[in-house]
Amino acid sequence: NAASAPDEHSRHDFKPAARAKPFVEYGINQDGLPFFVEAPPVEKKQRKIIDVDVSQELEEHRVTQFPMPPYVAFVIGGAGASGNAHCAKLAKELNLVHLDALGLLQSEVAACSRLGTEAQQAIKKGQVVPDEVTLQILKKAMLKCQDTNRFFLEGFPKSAEQAKLFEQEIASVAFVVSLEGTAEETQMPEDVAQVVSYYAPIGKVRRVSMDRAPEAVYADLRSFFKCRFLYLIGPPGAPTSQVAAHLEQRYGYVSIDVAALLDGLARAGATSSPS
Repeated sequence: NAASAPDEHSRHDFKPAARAKPFVEYGINQDGLPFFVEAPPVEKKQRKIIDVDVSQELEEHRVTQFPMPPYVAFVIGGAGASGNAHCAKLAKELNLVHLDALGLLQSEVAACSRLGTEAQQAIKKGQVVPDEVTLQILKKAMLKCQDTNRFFLEGFPKSAEQAKLFEQEIASVAFVVSLEGTAEETQMPEDVAQVVSYYAPIGKVRRVSMDRAPEAVYADLRSFFKCRFLYLIGPPGAPTSQVAAHLEQRYGYVSIDVAALLDGLARAGATSSPS
């Protein structure tokens, strides 16, 4: 934009009129003519709107934490030391939740869930399923069984690092059942053996020899999961006696009513005391 030659005063004081567009540069050129350069228009970036179907993910995120810390035990071993049948029987008898890590993973893949899709992508690439995906699958299954809240996880963890992540992000582990045998197919992979090495120094490993009859193996497994002492407490009026009777009948416990014992001792003392 050029105009007629300005006088000497305006040559030094030229300022273009205010405009909506910002000026990059303005002034007087070599011929004494005023000039200004406008900035190019700024294009507004259009935001892309992506529709995402989250209907399948709502259940996963509805509950993210346990109201009570769960009781968890790991069951690990070599490829030929499967304790699946024993674990299923144990779960039914002692009212525990048996979670097969491999079975859960296969179910998620078959359901084409978000976690299953991520796992399938890793498998197709010949990669190990990310630990984060495996942990989320386990936690999702555990949250569905909060009414029981006592679990033993078969086939997990596959490494000491997985075990550490589980305890950091989900729950503490009570102990690890190590299924061991002399046959070659029962030997643990090195990574799985590191799980035993990690927990053994702190007294959390329970070893079971698989070189015996199934009945003997099951008896050992059962002894690890059966509580030796169970305390029942509650406020006045709580049905502790009824609960104790149910536990006696269902799980073979022997109930000891401490209040009744103390009352009996008090009565006996009052009877035997001199008048």
